[in-house]
Amino acid sequence: MHDPDKIVHAIAAHAKWKFYLRQAIETGASEWTVAEVRPDSRCEFGMWLLALPLGDRDSQHWEAVCRLHAEFHKEAAEVLKLA
Repeated sequence: MHDPDKIVHAIAAHAKWKFYLRQAIETGASEWTVAEVRPDSRCEFGMWLLALPLGDRDSQHWEAVCRLHAEFHKEAAEVLKLA
């Protein structure tokens, strides 16, 4: 069984990125680098997603979540780069 608290925590961590990116835009600085933000497999959610059992990963839903998650990291890194 999957721990729902873990997924809620990981999703909340991504929601905080709206604040972090806005702060980077306003100040021109961030505690994170583009290289740290771009990979989608190093954050808590990405690690959880990739660690799911094969049966859970063998679905269109999982593939869609992976794609959207990767796009999120790509765009967040681009915003950080521009800031």
